[in-house]
Amino acid sequence: MSHSGLRPLRVADNRVPVFYAGGQKINKFRHQPNDVQGPEDWVGSISKLPPSILPQGANEKTGVSLTEAGYLDDLISGNPQGWLGDELAAVMKDNSSLLVKLLDAGERLPVHAHPTRNFAKQHLNSFFGKTEGWIVLDSDPGSKIWLGMREEIAADELARHIHTQSIETILGLMNEYTVSIGQVIYVPAGTLHAIGPGILIAECQEPTSFSILCEYKTFGLSENAATLGLGWEKVISGLTLKPDLQASQNYFPIQRELLKNDSSSIYSLFAKEGDDFFRALRVATTSEVALPANTFSILIMSSGSGILKWDTGEVIVSAGETLVIPAQVSGVKLQGNVGGLLFLPPILS
Repeated sequence: MSHSGLRPLRVADNRVPVFYAGGQKINKFRHQPNDVQGPEDWVGSISKLPPSILPQGANEKTGVSLTEAGYLDDLISGNPQGWLGDELAAVMKDNSSLLVKLLDAGERLPVHAHPTRNFAKQHLNSFFGKTEGWIVLDSDPGSKIWLGMREEIAADELARHIHTQSIETILGLMNEYTVSIGQVIYVPAGTLHAIGPGILIAECQEPTSFSILCEYKTFGLSENAATLGLGWEKVISGLTLKPDLQASQNYFPIQRELLKNDSSSIYSLFAKEGDDFFRALRVATTSEVALPANTFSILIMSSGSGILKWDTGEVIVSAGETLVIPAQVSGVKLQGNVGGLLFLPPILS
């Protein structure tokens, strides 16, 4: 039964100031003018941009999603059980444990990695690290990513290349892949990666902004910012410097069919090992399909138009819109000729 006043809410475009170029592909996806700037739109976010990288004079809420009913973090903290469900709220209080972004790489992003949960607990006072998953929404022909090591690199050798900012050398030791629309990519924490220009992704991740930036000088960043204030020796110790012998399987998971009939389908996009960090479903219907019950979710409409219904109401939805759905809103369905990506919190043991 739905809690009084709870309903799915549209989320406004939520650009977050970051240090690289991009943004027009987000505007194209959202069907809006190019006067909105910035390469990252944080969707369904309760995560604030850290004060250390918050521009002077910026709203301290920068990063937190603004819905039709107010900031999402305030809504969740005001009713954790209603928004997150009893189980997640009992473990995480008012933390949705999930961050979703629309990310438009207008230039190649720096070679970087993110800390694992173990590293974050030891050195950053955080339960969460930053494992990521990407779904390619748009891609220029031939667009590339670099993900994981093709050849093993010793820690001291990587440190030398970072010191001299020999980025092409590091890229040459990494796996290089050409990506296409619809592709799903899993990026374990600790794995070096870079996204080439011309790619729009929906990115789900643990709810932090921790990045270890091997490439930083050309982006105007300090060594302190690049190492999270920990220094190179410590952060390099938390990186995966050996090749993944099952890279093609682990980085590019095969979707799992959850529902398939004449009019509707639901596929789980990441392997079960990813459930500890986030879950993502690709949903499509030409009629009506029920969405998972009793869970907080973030919905990115990717195609068509239709109606999002629940037991006590409905709204018209169309491609490019983003919404958040409280856990204790019941009977949620998509109707019409419509498709979307539905992101769910991790399964926390």
